[in-house]
Amino acid sequence: MNNIPTGFLQNQIGCHCTPPPPSPFIHNSVPPTYKDVWRVVRSMKCSSSPCPLDGISIIIFKRCPILRTYLASLLQACWIKGYFPKIWRRATVTLIHKKGDTSDPQNFRPIALQPVLGKIFNACIRNRLWSFLTKNSLLDTTMQMGFWPGIDGVTEHTELLSYLLSHQKKFKRDIYVVLLDLKNAFGEVHHSLIRFSLEHHHIPAETIDLIMSQYTSFFLNVSVAKCGLDSGPVHVRRGVLQGDTLSPLLFNIVFDSLMSTLSDPQIQSYGVLWGDGITRSLWTQFADDAAVVCGRLRDTQLILACFQRWTARVRGLSAEWAISADPAISHHQWSEHSSY
Repeated sequence: MNNIPTGFLQNQIGCHCTPPPPSPFIHNSVPPTYKDVWRVVRSMKCSSSPCPLDGISIIIFKRCPILRTYLASLLQACWIKGYFPKIWRRATVTLIHKKGDTSDPQNFRPIALQPVLGKIFNACIRNRLWSFLTKNSLLDTTMQMGFWPGIDGVTEHTELLSYLLSHQKKFKRDIYVVLLDLKNAFGEVHHSLIRFSLEHHHIPAETIDLIMSQYTSFFLNVSVAKCGLDSGPVHVRRGVLQGDTLSPLLFNIVFDSLMSTLSDPQIQSYGVLWGDGITRSLWTQFADDAAVVCGRLRDTQLILACFQRWTARVRGLSAEWAISADPAISHHQWSEHSSY
Protein backbone atom coordinates (compact mmCIF):
# COMPACT_ATOMS: atom_id res chain seq x y z
CA MET A 1 0.00 0.00 0.00
CA ASN A 2 1.14 3.58 -0.76
CA ASN A 3 3.92 2.29 -2.99
CA ILE A 4 2.51 3.49 -6.31
CA PRO A 5 5.29 4.83 -8.55
CA THR A 6 5.20 8.53 -9.35
CA GLY A 7 5.13 7.77 -13.05
CA PHE A 8 1.81 5.99 -12.69
CA LEU A 9 0.11 9.07 -11.28
CA GLN A 10 1.78 11.39 -13.76
CA ASN A 11 0.54 9.31 -16.65
CA GLN A 12 -2.97 9.08 -15.19
CA ILE A 13 -3.62 12.73 -14.33
CA GLY A 14 -5.43 14.41 -17.18
CA CYS A 15 -5.42 11.32 -19.40
CA HIS A 16 -8.24 9.29 -17.88
CA CYS A 17 -10.82 8.42 -20.51
CA THR A 18 -14.49 7.98 -19.72
CA PRO A 19 -15.39 4.59 -21.22
CA PRO A 20 -18.62 4.29 -23.19
CA PRO A 21 -21.33 2.15 -21.60
CA PRO A 22 -21.64 -1.47 -22.79
CA SER A 23 -25.14 -0.80 -24.13
CA PRO A 24 -26.26 2.06 -26.43
CA PHE A 25 -26.52 5.51 -24.88
CA ILE A 26 -29.80 6.65 -23.39
CA HIS A 27 -30.32 9.86 -25.33
CA ASN A 28 -33.31 12.13 -25.84
CA SER A 29 -32.77 14.25 -28.94
CA VAL A 30 -36.33 15.64 -28.99
CA PRO A 31 -36.44 19.47 -28.78
CA PRO A 32 -37.60 20.97 -25.47
CA THR A 33 -41.36 20.77 -25.02
CA TYR A 34 -43.69 23.39 -23.59
CA LYS A 35 -43.55 21.49 -20.29
CA ASP A 36 -39.72 21.64 -20.29
CA VAL A 37 -39.78 25.39 -20.92
CA TRP A 38 -42.44 25.99 -18.27
CA ARG A 39 -40.40 24.01 -15.72
CA VAL A 40 -37.37 26.23 -16.39
CA VAL A 41 -39.37 29.47 -16.29
CA ARG A 42 -41.04 28.46 -13.05
CA SER A 43 -37.67 27.77 -11.39
CA MET A 44 -36.21 31.19 -12.23
CA LYS A 45 -36.47 33.98 -9.66
CA CYS A 46 -38.79 36.93 -10.21
CA SER A 47 -36.24 39.14 -8.43
CA SER A 48 -33.65 38.57 -11.16
CA SER A 49 -32.78 41.79 -12.95
CA PRO A 50 -33.46 41.90 -16.70
CA CYS A 51 -30.54 42.39 -19.07
CA PRO A 52 -30.24 46.10 -20.00
CA LEU A 53 -29.65 45.10 -23.62
CA ASP A 54 -33.28 44.05 -24.13
CA GLY A 55 -35.04 44.81 -20.83
CA ILE A 56 -37.08 41.58 -20.97
CA SER A 57 -38.00 40.22 -17.55
CA ILE A 58 -38.70 36.61 -16.63
CA ILE A 59 -41.93 37.80 -14.98
CA ILE A 60 -43.80 38.16 -18.28
CA PHE A 61 -43.14 34.49 -19.11
CA LYS A 62 -44.25 33.43 -15.66
CA ARG A 63 -47.57 35.25 -15.99
CA CYS A 64 -48.43 34.82 -19.67
CA PRO A 65 -48.98 31.25 -20.99
CA ILE A 66 -49.35 32.52 -24.58
CA LEU A 67 -45.84 33.98 -24.52
CA ARG A 68 -44.51 30.70 -23.12
CA THR A 69 -46.13 28.88 -26.03
CA TYR A 70 -44.41 31.14 -28.56
CA LEU A 71 -41.16 30.85 -26.61
CA ALA A 72 -41.33 27.05 -26.67
CA SER A 73 -41.84 27.12 -30.46
CA LEU A 74 -38.85 29.47 -30.86
CA LEU A 75 -36.56 27.31 -28.73
CA GLN A 76 -37.66 24.18 -30.59
CA ALA A 77 -36.70 25.79 -33.90
CA CYS A 78 -33.29 26.79 -32.49
CA TRP A 79 -32.78 23.26 -31.17
CA ILE A 80 -33.62 21.61 -34.50
CA LYS A 81 -31.30 23.94 -36.44
CA GLY A 82 -28.54 23.62 -33.81
CA TYR A 83 -28.27 27.38 -33.67
CA PHE A 84 -27.83 29.77 -30.75
CA PRO A 85 -29.13 33.18 -31.94
CA LYS A 86 -26.54 35.95 -32.12
CA ILE A 87 -28.87 38.36 -30.31
CA TRP A 88 -28.51 36.14 -27.22
CA ARG A 89 -24.71 35.90 -27.44
CA ARG A 90 -24.07 39.02 -25.42
CA ALA A 91 -24.17 40.25 -21.86
CA THR A 92 -23.54 43.32 -19.75
CA VAL A 93 -21.08 43.17 -16.87
CA THR A 94 -21.24 45.71 -14.07
CA LEU A 95 -18.18 45.97 -11.81
CA ILE A 96 -19.04 46.40 -8.13
CA HIS A 97 -16.22 47.63 -5.88
CA LYS A 98 -15.56 45.28 -2.95
CA LYS A 99 -12.70 46.88 -1.04
CA GLY A 100 -9.16 48.16 -1.42
CA ASP A 101 -7.52 50.13 -4.21
CA THR A 102 -9.99 51.05 -6.95
CA SER A 103 -7.18 50.95 -9.54
CA ASP A 104 -6.84 47.18 -9.02
CA PRO A 105 -9.41 45.23 -11.13
CA GLN A 106 -9.25 42.32 -8.67
CA ASN A 107 -10.97 44.49 -6.06
CA PHE A 108 -14.16 44.55 -8.13
CA ARG A 109 -16.87 41.90 -8.32
CA PRO A 110 -18.29 41.41 -11.84
CA ILE A 111 -22.05 40.97 -12.12
CA ALA A 112 -23.14 39.64 -15.54
CA LEU A 113 -26.64 39.93 -16.98
CA GLN A 114 -27.60 37.96 -20.08
CA PRO A 115 -30.79 38.12 -22.15
CA VAL A 116 -33.43 36.04 -20.37
CA LEU A 117 -34.34 34.14 -23.56
CA GLY A 118 -30.78 32.86 -23.84
CA LYS A 119 -30.77 31.87 -20.17
CA ILE A 120 -33.97 29.88 -20.59
CA PHE A 121 -32.59 28.12 -23.67
CA ASN A 122 -29.34 27.28 -21.87
CA ALA A 123 -31.28 25.94 -18.90
CA CYS A 124 -33.15 23.59 -21.24
CA ILE A 125 -29.81 22.44 -22.72
CA ARG A 126 -28.39 22.01 -19.20
CA ASN A 127 -31.32 19.84 -18.08
CA ARG A 128 -31.04 17.63 -21.16
CA LEU A 129 -27.25 17.37 -20.77
CA TRP A 130 -27.52 16.50 -17.07
CA SER A 131 -30.07 13.80 -17.84
CA PHE A 132 -27.80 12.28 -20.51
CA LEU A 133 -24.74 12.24 -18.25
CA THR A 134 -26.49 10.76 -15.22
CA LYS A 135 -28.54 8.14 -17.06
CA ASN A 136 -25.41 6.88 -18.80
CA SER A 137 -23.18 7.15 -15.67
CA LEU A 138 -20.68 9.39 -17.45
CA LEU A 139 -20.04 11.82 -14.58
CA ASP A 140 -18.44 11.40 -11.17
CA THR A 141 -20.59 13.02 -8.46
CA THR A 142 -18.88 11.59 -5.37
CA MET A 143 -15.91 13.97 -5.00
CA GLN A 144 -17.17 17.04 -6.83
CA MET A 145 -20.21 18.30 -4.90
CA GLY A 146 -20.66 21.72 -6.45
CA PHE A 147 -23.71 22.61 -8.55
CA TRP A 148 -25.36 19.19 -8.45
CA PRO A 149 -29.18 19.31 -8.18
CA GLY A 150 -30.49 18.24 -4.77
CA ILE A 151 -27.06 17.76 -3.19
CA ASP A 152 -25.87 19.85 -0.22
CA GLY A 153 -22.20 19.49 -1.01
CA VAL A 154 -20.92 22.02 1.54
CA THR A 155 -22.51 20.20 4.48
CA GLU A 156 -21.44 16.78 3.24
CA HIS A 157 -17.79 17.75 2.74
CA THR A 158 -17.62 19.70 5.99
CA GLU A 159 -19.01 16.79 8.00
CA LEU A 160 -16.61 14.35 6.30
CA LEU A 161 -13.53 16.47 7.04
CA SER A 162 -14.67 17.00 10.63
CA TYR A 163 -15.10 13.25 11.08
CA LEU A 164 -11.70 12.45 9.54
CA LEU A 165 -9.92 14.90 11.85
CA SER A 166 -11.59 13.49 14.97
CA HIS A 167 -11.10 9.90 13.76
CA GLN A 168 -7.35 10.37 13.20
CA LYS A 169 -6.99 12.14 16.53
CA LYS A 170 -8.81 9.35 18.34
CA PHE A 171 -6.43 6.71 16.98
CA LYS A 172 -3.37 9.03 17.21
CA ARG A 173 -2.70 8.94 13.47
CA ASP A 174 -1.20 11.65 11.28
CA ILE A 175 -3.40 13.60 8.90
CA TYR A 176 -2.49 16.28 6.37
CA VAL A 177 -5.17 18.52 4.87
CA VAL A 178 -4.39 20.65 1.83
CA LEU A 179 -6.80 23.41 0.83
CA LEU A 180 -6.73 24.36 -2.86
CA ASP A 181 -8.28 27.46 -4.38
CA LEU A 182 -8.06 27.84 -8.14
CA LYS A 183 -7.48 31.39 -9.28
CA ASN A 184 -10.18 32.71 -11.62
CA ALA A 185 -11.02 29.10 -12.47
CA PHE A 186 -14.22 29.87 -14.37
CA GLY A 187 -12.56 32.58 -16.43
CA GLU A 188 -9.50 30.54 -17.46
CA VAL A 189 -11.14 27.52 -19.10
CA HIS A 190 -10.27 27.46 -22.80
CA HIS A 191 -13.18 27.05 -25.18
CA SER A 192 -11.33 24.31 -27.02
CA LEU A 193 -11.08 22.45 -23.70
CA ILE A 194 -14.86 22.71 -23.27
CA ARG A 195 -15.41 21.08 -26.66
CA PHE A 196 -12.81 18.40 -25.95
CA SER A 197 -14.39 17.61 -22.57
CA LEU A 198 -17.86 17.31 -24.11
CA GLU A 199 -16.53 14.92 -26.75
CA HIS A 200 -14.59 13.06 -24.04
CA HIS A 201 -17.91 12.42 -22.24
CA HIS A 202 -19.57 11.14 -25.43
CA ILE A 203 -22.02 14.04 -25.70
CA PRO A 204 -23.88 13.80 -29.06
CA ALA A 205 -22.24 15.89 -31.76
CA GLU A 206 -25.36 17.96 -32.45
CA THR A 207 -25.57 18.94 -28.76
CA ILE A 208 -21.89 19.91 -28.72
CA ASP A 209 -22.34 22.09 -31.81
CA LEU A 210 -25.37 23.77 -30.23
CA ILE A 211 -23.46 24.49 -27.01
CA MET A 212 -20.33 25.73 -28.75
CA SER A 213 -22.26 27.92 -31.19
CA GLN A 214 -22.90 30.42 -28.39
CA TYR A 215 -19.17 30.63 -27.61
CA THR A 216 -18.58 31.85 -31.16
CA SER A 217 -18.73 35.63 -31.16
CA PHE A 218 -20.00 36.09 -27.61
CA PHE A 219 -19.51 39.68 -26.44
CA LEU A 220 -19.53 41.41 -23.07
CA ASN A 221 -20.11 45.07 -22.36
CA VAL A 222 -18.28 46.09 -19.17
CA SER A 223 -19.37 49.16 -17.23
CA VAL A 224 -18.66 50.90 -13.92
CA ALA A 225 -21.39 53.31 -12.87
CA LYS A 226 -19.28 55.41 -10.46
CA CYS A 227 -16.68 56.46 -13.02
CA GLY A 228 -18.81 56.24 -16.16
CA LEU A 229 -16.73 53.47 -17.70
CA ASP A 230 -18.24 51.69 -20.72
CA SER A 231 -15.92 49.32 -22.55
CA GLY A 232 -18.09 48.65 -25.55
CA PRO A 233 -18.35 45.07 -26.92
CA VAL A 234 -15.52 42.81 -25.72
CA HIS A 235 -15.09 39.43 -27.39
CA VAL A 236 -15.04 36.55 -24.87
CA ARG A 237 -12.21 34.24 -25.96
CA ARG A 238 -11.72 32.23 -22.77
CA GLY A 239 -13.70 31.00 -19.78
CA VAL A 240 -17.22 29.72 -19.20
CA LEU A 241 -19.83 32.45 -19.40
CA GLN A 242 -20.55 34.22 -16.13
CA GLY A 243 -24.17 34.30 -15.00
CA ASP A 244 -25.11 31.60 -17.50
CA THR A 245 -27.35 28.70 -16.45
CA LEU A 246 -25.26 26.14 -18.37
CA SER A 247 -21.78 27.25 -17.22
CA PRO A 248 -21.61 25.41 -13.84
CA LEU A 249 -22.26 22.06 -15.52
CA LEU A 250 -19.72 22.76 -18.27
CA PHE A 251 -17.15 23.65 -15.60
CA ASN A 252 -17.79 20.36 -13.79
CA ILE A 253 -17.51 18.39 -17.03
CA VAL A 254 -14.09 19.93 -17.68
CA PHE A 255 -12.96 18.97 -14.17
CA ASP A 256 -14.41 15.48 -14.37
CA SER A 257 -11.26 14.11 -16.01
CA LEU A 258 -9.43 14.91 -12.77
CA MET A 259 -12.23 13.47 -10.60
CA SER A 260 -12.29 10.24 -12.62
CA THR A 261 -8.54 9.84 -12.35
CA LEU A 262 -8.57 10.40 -8.60
CA SER A 263 -11.27 7.74 -8.26
CA ASP A 264 -8.81 5.05 -9.37
CA PRO A 265 -8.38 2.56 -6.46
CA GLN A 266 -4.60 2.75 -6.70
CA ILE A 267 -4.64 6.52 -6.33
CA GLN A 268 -7.26 6.32 -3.59
CA SER A 269 -4.81 4.23 -1.54
CA TYR A 270 -3.03 7.51 -0.76
CA GLY A 271 -6.10 8.70 1.15
CA VAL A 272 -6.99 8.40 4.82
CA LEU A 273 -8.47 5.05 5.88
CA TRP A 274 -11.59 5.29 8.03
CA GLY A 275 -14.95 3.75 8.91
CA ASP A 276 -15.19 0.10 7.92
CA GLY A 277 -11.44 -0.23 7.40
CA ILE A 278 -11.86 -0.31 3.62
CA THR A 279 -13.14 3.18 2.79
CA ARG A 280 -10.58 5.88 2.03
CA SER A 281 -10.95 9.61 1.46
CA LEU A 282 -8.35 11.47 -0.59
CA TRP A 283 -10.00 14.44 -2.28
CA THR A 284 -13.15 16.52 -1.81
CA GLN A 285 -14.19 19.33 -4.12
CA PHE A 286 -16.88 21.98 -4.25
CA ALA A 287 -16.83 23.93 -7.53
CA ASP A 288 -13.29 25.36 -7.76
CA ASP A 289 -12.33 24.74 -4.10
CA ALA A 290 -10.76 21.44 -3.09
CA ALA A 291 -9.30 19.67 -0.05
CA VAL A 292 -6.68 16.93 -0.24
CA VAL A 293 -6.52 14.54 2.73
CA CYS A 294 -3.55 12.21 3.26
CA GLY A 295 -1.97 10.36 6.15
CA ARG A 296 1.63 11.04 5.19
CA LEU A 297 3.50 14.16 4.11
CA ARG A 298 5.19 12.35 1.24
CA ASP A 299 1.84 11.21 -0.16
CA THR A 300 0.46 14.75 0.16
CA GLN A 301 3.37 16.21 -1.79
CA LEU A 302 3.00 13.61 -4.53
CA ILE A 303 -0.71 14.29 -4.99
CA LEU A 304 0.00 18.03 -5.14
CA ALA A 305 2.70 17.50 -7.75
CA CYS A 306 0.30 15.48 -9.88
CA PHE A 307 -2.42 18.09 -9.47
CA GLN A 308 0.07 20.70 -10.67
CA ARG A 309 0.73 18.52 -13.70
CA TRP A 310 -3.00 18.36 -14.43
CA THR A 311 -3.44 22.15 -14.19
CA ALA A 312 -0.52 22.56 -16.61
CA ARG A 313 -2.20 20.21 -19.06
CA VAL A 314 -5.48 22.09 -19.07
CA ARG A 315 -3.49 25.34 -19.46
CA GLY A 316 -4.19 28.64 -17.79
CA LEU A 317 -5.33 27.29 -14.41
CA SER A 318 -3.34 28.09 -11.29
CA ALA A 319 -3.98 27.41 -7.63
CA GLU A 320 -3.29 28.83 -4.21
CA TRP A 321 -2.80 26.16 -1.59
CA ALA A 322 -2.21 25.77 2.11
CA ILE A 323 -1.00 22.64 3.89
CA SER A 324 -1.61 22.15 7.58
CA ALA A 325 -1.59 19.38 10.15
CA ASP A 326 -3.24 19.17 13.54
CA PRO A 327 -0.39 19.22 16.13
CA ALA A 328 -2.48 17.05 18.45
CA ILE A 329 -2.51 14.39 15.76
CA SER A 330 0.82 14.51 14.00
CA HIS A 331 2.96 16.95 16.02
CA HIS A 332 3.78 18.87 12.79
CA GLN A 333 3.10 22.57 13.15
CA TRP A 334 3.60 24.28 9.86
CA SER A 335 1.75 25.87 7.00
CA GLU A 336 2.81 26.99 3.61
CA HIS A 337 1.22 29.17 0.94
CA SER A 338 2.26 28.93 -2.65
CA SER A 339 0.98 29.45 -6.16
CA TYR A 340 1.16 27.04 -9.06
